[in-house]
Amino acid sequence: MENKVFQFPSLEKDGVKAVEEKFCELLNRYREEILDLEELDFMHYANNVLQHI
Repeated sequence: MENKVFQFPSLEKDGVKAVEEKFCELLNRYREEILDLEELDFMHYANNVLQHI
C-alpha cells in the first residue's frame, strides 16, 4: 500500500499567490490525469478562496 503525504499552501500561512500557483499547477495536471481526492479537495478550497478575494 502506498502512502502519500500532501503539503498544500494555506491562505493564512503562505498567502494568496501560493494558493493560486498550486491551484494552477493542479488544474493543469487535472486536464491530463486523474487527481487524488486530496488534490481535488484542495482545488475546491483554492477556487473558493480565489473567488472571494
